[in-house]
Amino acid sequence: MQLGFTNLKDKQRIHRDKWISNNSKSTGLKIHRALSWLKAAEECNNTDMGFISLWISFNSLYVNDTSSNEIYTPERQVFKDFFTHIISYDTSEAISSKFWQDYSNLFRFFIDNKYVFYPFWYFQQGQIADEEWIERFTRSKQLSKKALGHHDSATFLGLLFDRLYVLRNQLMHGGATFDSSINREQLQLGYKVLSEIVPILIDILIENPEEDWGNSAYPPVLND
Repeated sequence: MQLGFTNLKDKQRIHRDKWISNNSKSTGLKIHRALSWLKAAEECNNTDMGFISLWISFNSLYVNDTSSNEIYTPERQVFKDFFTHIISYDTSEAISSKFWQDYSNLFRFFIDNKYVFYPFWYFQQGQIADEEWIERFTRSKQLSKKALGHHDSATFLGLLFDRLYVLRNQLMHGGATFDSSINREQLQLGYKVLSEIVPILIDILIENPEEDWGNSAYPPVLND
């Protein structure tokens, strides 16, 4: 069954009482927010806005309230830690199965796209030599194949989202023209990758209301 907003929303309603009994209001809020952006992505007919909506949906799941934490953790490390955490609760191996199922016609093409590999842009800016980014690119692709072969989903997710993060930054920091044809291939691939992975991540949180997924950032504040 293809996971999407409708069936995940139905599942959320079924598990809602478990969140209350486990005092997991933060988990409920994370899922509620993630589902709202998943719905926005599904109803959107534009790849750029769809990608952004899916990224926000993903962001809703892994971000925690760090307002009282004086130690800054880089964003990419935060979501990689989240992957290590969530993979341990993927008892049905839905993520690994998705990687194997769609590797040849989706994930491999995205990982092999140089325009979503950070060192390629370091080379373009003159920070590293041509040979260096190519060597890093080759190693990264080899590592992805090794991770896939060893069913190391956390490492594979990390490599995948490193590349998605390049697209995310390109869009969110004004590095792309809206609906441009120049970056269309990698954006369409990135959108497809997120649309396949994000619903699975939401589903795992729904299935595990007893787990501590961290406090939601910017919780609703009741009026005085």
